[in-house]
Amino acid sequence: MIALLSLAALALPPLSVQDAEVSHGLRLLKELRCTACHAAPPELTELLTPPPGPDLTNVGERVLRDYFLDYLVDPAGHKPRTTMPNLFAGRGAQVATGMARPIAHFLANRGEPIDTTPTPTTRAELERGRQLFHGVGCVACHSPIETVEDLDTPWWEFETPASFDALAGEPDLGEVVLLGDLASKTTVKALSSFLLEPHITRPAGRMPNLNLEGGEAHAIATYLLRHQLVQSVTAPGLHYEYFEAPGFTTTLAIDLLGPVRSGSVADLSALPEHRNDDFAFRFAGEIEVPSSGEWTFWTTSDDGSRLWIDGEVLVDNDGIHGVKEVSAKTHLEAGLHSLEVRMFERSGGEHLEVQWQGPNQERGPLSPDVLSRSSMALAPQPASFETHPEADRIGANYFSKMRCYACHESGVTPKAKQPLKGIADLNVASSRGCLGEELNPQVPLYDITTEEITALYFAIDAIQGGETVTQSTSSQMQALRCTACHQRDGVGGPTAPRSAWFNVLDHADLGDEGRIPPTLEGVGAKLRGDWLSEVLLEGGTARPYMETRMPQYQHELVAPLAEAFLKEDWDGS
Repeated sequence: MIALLSLAALALPPLSVQDAEVSHGLRLLKELRCTACHAAPPELTELLTPPPGPDLTNVGERVLRDYFLDYLVDPAGHKPRTTMPNLFAGRGAQVATGMARPIAHFLANRGEPIDTTPTPTTRAELERGRQLFHGVGCVACHSPIETVEDLDTPWWEFETPASFDALAGEPDLGEVVLLGDLASKTTVKALSSFLLEPHITRPAGRMPNLNLEGGEAHAIATYLLRHQLVQSVTAPGLHYEYFEAPGFTTTLAIDLLGPVRSGSVADLSALPEHRNDDFAFRFAGEIEVPSSGEWTFWTTSDDGSRLWIDGEVLVDNDGIHGVKEVSAKTHLEAGLHSLEVRMFERSGGEHLEVQWQGPNQERGPLSPDVLSRSSMALAPQPASFETHPEADRIGANYFSKMRCYACHESGVTPKAKQPLKGIADLNVASSRGCLGEELNPQVPLYDITTEEITALYFAIDAIQGGETVTQSTSSQMQALRCTACHQRDGVGGPTAPRSAWFNVLDHADLGDEGRIPPTLEGVGAKLRGDWLSEVLLEGGTARPYMETRMPQYQHELVAPLAEAFLKEDWDGS
């Protein structure tokens, strides 16, 4: 809920520079990017330098056109608790839409047009994304979408699997970062790219890198955009594509080709019709793994072949060669897994054989009863408007007029604007300011609570009073959401209800200590400085058995934390 409050109504008590409210307010000044428009005093520039907003230079390549308009008109309505303010509050719905529309055209034209080609997927990929989202750490910050009990049932056994929504009414899951309506915002391709390298477009770094593989990111994106799912059909056997081209040297070459023919096969016991040389096949579908455990896969081919499980290469038998066998092992849970097999033939004889072996199953070919294929795809709704050059020009002008450039890079040089008052000179008692109780069409309106406004008043009052202010380590941790997983100074850690989604790999029984991220109380005195830096900066981990992954942030964001832990916790003994 948006809270508006006057300074007089607060009856602020005398300030202590150690007051947690001041530290909280300093964090909010940065998070809300107040100092992007209202400069901090020179001595506090480093402390209050705001994190950059999302980079909009090529935003048209990753966000759907209609989302721009809807989000600009009502940011909090689409994503509650967003730090993006409503720039048009107090102007009326008609004026707001009239100003937001050309900005939407301007943003949609940043970069190449977004690719809305339907993205094929499988039941196995959706299930994998479902489990990854709830397992690797996403739900530490974002609300779980399904209950722990529901996750024990495969996705395809529900009557309406695409209708799952974020859990509502769950007991005290704690503060969450809502995902908003992703299906109306982006595509699988764009979201996958973001999940792999979030810092490219979100340089502020609050969305960390979870060390995902390409197939994992694609699976999570597919699950999060499940509302874009087109009706699917499932059938036995595998789908195949047949390619022809001179000079094959690798199975990866077909990524640059279009298939000559496609169809289906019951199994991989024989190749479909093909010419003598210079051809390739791609077989894709799902394989039903009967029991959990270690499984070995073999490909024997002439010439090259590769085998993927769940989007990751497992067997690499590629290249030009005679009949050759290569194998690899992996742990698989019982249930459906996506399967892809490729082979090519350059010249001479051709051969392809795929076998597997696992718990209680001897080595042998993949039988038809474990293979299936599904015709599924994800596609966003088509855009309701085409971009127009004149609207683009007007939008660029509004983008500058509304000072959007203060927080966002856009690739367009803004027009110079008169600087606004600095933090030290703000009249926070004004009822028409950013924190005032009146809607002022000339200032942005933030979706913040009464408590947050109070903290901002404390911090601004301390700054204007010339107090020596600092941001506590706990507040820095909260800014990066470290407290979603870890506790320090009595703050943070997953709430009891939320902890149910934290698990141990392979479901080993190691108790809460094995599945819940460790407390950071006194961590600076427990760990060597070099190891602490390795964990925070280099992806080091001492708990490989945890399903939740230690995220990686940009160096400059977490390096101060390592220093602070050592300084605060080391007692010199």
